[in-house]
Amino acid sequence: QVDANAGYTAAHLDLVASLDLESVQDRTITIDPHAVERIMMNLVENACKYAAPSDEENETDEPDTRVHLDVAVRDNTLEMLIADHGPGILPSEQARIFGEFQRGRRGLGNARSGLGLGLALSRGLAREMGGDLQLVSRRGHGAEFLLSIPLDQDQ
Repeated sequence: QVDANAGYTAAHLDLVASLDLESVQDRTITIDPHAVERIMMNLVENACKYAAPSDEENETDEPDTRVHLDVAVRDNTLEMLIADHGPGILPSEQARIFGEFQRGRRGLGNARSGLGLGLALSRGLAREMGGDLQLVSRRGHGAEFLLSIPLDQDQ
């Protein structure tokens, strides 16, 4: 259970992890663990802010409170996908979502949404490690962010 409680109401979302451990066996990666932690925490916090059911939503609807973490290796790259079941990101916002001081539509009138620096900083941290952070559509629901970091080359 992931509780988002950093000055706003707890979101009570369930983190569901899917790890392809065979694909990472005998592989190494050189990373800044604090940077990866910051990126992942930002993505989970965003899911808690934007995907959590709001008090205004119809209480008879059963919201999907899962946040997915899929970890696997593809093409010598470690991939970590964070996907929620929230409203997603409008196509009109997708081009600017990684810009500084950009906030999603659900956060515009919401004091708890921060400054809009998280995704820009997270992408910068990913790129400093030789990787990237992208908005993708693999699962086909909510917001989906893919953190990719190159594995060390085999010796």
